[in-house]
Amino acid sequence: MILTGDFNDTPVSYATATVKGGDDREVQLFDAFNSVGGGLGATYVGDLPGLRIDFIMHSEHLIPTHFTTHSLRLSDHRPVSAIFSH
Repeated sequence: MILTGDFNDTPVSYATATVKGGDDREVQLFDAFNSVGGGLGATYVGDLPGLRIDFIMHSEHLIPTHFTTHSLRLSDHRPVSAIFSH
């Protein structure tokens, strides 16, 4: 399973933690950036630049091998991409 999106929240927020799930849930998702991303991974370029609020989450059966926060600016968010193996 892969879940991507603009969560409009930080990696340590209650909302992000709820989406990730946990040991007591049937499905737990992992943040691909935490595994293979680098630097701050900032995706928001609006009034509070430097925040990472866009995510690629994945189930435990997928292994992220690359994560990129692209420098392309088409809106107030930078696009992200990831490559997975299984």
